[in-house]
Amino acid sequence: MASRLLTATVSLAWMASSVSAPAQEPGSKPTAGFRGDGSGLYPESRPPAEWGEKKNVKWRTRVGKGYSSPVFSSGRLYVTSDPAELLCVDAATGAIRWNAPLKSGDLPPDLQTKVQAHEKDSTSCGFASPTPVTDESNVYALFGTGLVVCFSQDGHRKWLRHLDPAKRSYGHSSSPVLVAGRLLVNVRHLTALDPESGAICWQSPEAEETYGTAVRMNLSDTPVVVTPLGVVVRARDGRVLAKEIAEELGGDEYGISPVASGNVVYLGDRNTSAVRLELRGDQLLTKKLWSAEMDRGAYASAVVWSGLYFYVGKSGEYSVLDAATGAAVLERLLTLAPGRENANLYPSLVVADGALFISDDSGQTLVVEATRASREIARNRLPAGSGSTPTLAGSSIYLRAGDDLYCLQK
Repeated sequence: MASRLLTATVSLAWMASSVSAPAQEPGSKPTAGFRGDGSGLYPESRPPAEWGEKKNVKWRTRVGKGYSSPVFSSGRLYVTSDPAELLCVDAATGAIRWNAPLKSGDLPPDLQTKVQAHEKDSTSCGFASPTPVTDESNVYALFGTGLVVCFSQDGHRKWLRHLDPAKRSYGHSSSPVLVAGRLLVNVRHLTALDPESGAICWQSPEAEETYGTAVRMNLSDTPVVVTPLGVVVRARDGRVLAKEIAEELGGDEYGISPVASGNVVYLGDRNTSAVRLELRGDQLLTKKLWSAEMDRGAYASAVVWSGLYFYVGKSGEYSVLDAATGAAVLERLLTLAPGRENANLYPSLVVADGALFISDDSGQTLVVEATRASREIARNRLPAGSGSTPTLAGSSIYLRAGDDLYCLQK
């Protein structure tokens, strides 16, 4: 592994043991979306560590292709697929409760032309890459064509809106986020919609579109989001509190999603930084704790757990850093199964029951201890893969593979 360029400017006021997930605003409904609450942590889940095509499979349901993750809420799973469709799946049985086709021909006349124009765009990951988000009453989905939809949990369509997306060779993958009574979508730039009506509440041109998803944080009881390019935006009104809080973000525009732990946000891929945020009134104070140059950029978003920062590069460069100092704890190259050397490590990292789950788009998932040693626990294979990130709930892990959604359970 190449040597690291590491600078540590650690404040003793920040405790390295902090592993808290993004805080929920007081009085708000629980939400679930990309990587659960955005952290990739599932501390209450106890999923199986081993599975295969005929091992620990509770059910398997055809849902179609897509890079979006399934979202679990109140015994239901919500998932999008290509051609544009939103499905609700019973989490216990795998039965499809309802599905809503959302191709241009399925839409009201005023939206058909707008969406149809973008259905002709060529992208490598299709139009079902953004992960839906739900607040236990409604489910919201965004497609790469710029279509944003809201459905009730029983499948009643409440509203549709179209936002004109930029043409991007890899398509649109940034997922919607619910925060402070706003539905945030990053199409061309960060836009806040009213969850009940779909009306635009505010737009922030300074928060440009990225492939990664903004992360929620609560600073002095004020909900904010931090984009992959280091723009900090107050959620209720779109005010930009800070920009470029870390250097050299974005790189080749893959823009993995940032993660937050307490009042510290971790940004970047090849150039990774940890930045502490403190809000005093309308003034945001930022303090870079450390920065590290990784050996390769990443597709998979990192995860912070038990004082450690876990990172996997595009070609399997695995790194564990001390989350407080950025010091390298472990570096090694992950080996893929024979015949799957060209697999892409698109799915983001998740942690549950003390284990780190590392998946690729060929159907392989490596399970290692979420520790400094990262001892291998299991190496699992399914006949097909996906770029989708797994979702966990209770004793189950929900994983896309090819056109199918699997429920894996002991």
